[in-house]
Amino acid sequence: MIPGLQFQVNNVFTYQLTATPALDIALEGSWAAKEICSNTTAQVVLLAHSELKIDIDFLHIHEDKVWDKTIYDSGVLPLESKCIQF
Repeated sequence: MIPGLQFQVNNVFTYQLTATPALDIALEGSWAAKEICSNTTAQVVLLAHSELKIDIDFLHIHEDKVWDKTIYDSGVLPLESKCIQF
């Protein structure tokens, strides 16, 4: 799931804020050592997307602008590393 928020004003200005979470789980095991290990990491990125569309025919003004900006990037954060014997 990717949560987001969108705001629009009369098809002239649009703003979107999107949060992209990622969870990575790596599992490794060894018959010789008789253990299974897991390594879990997470990352969250907030991306802002803005669009401005001005279209005034009688003044011959036709402007379209788009901005993209990363608001926050947590980087890859370690959550838990754990090994269990079997």
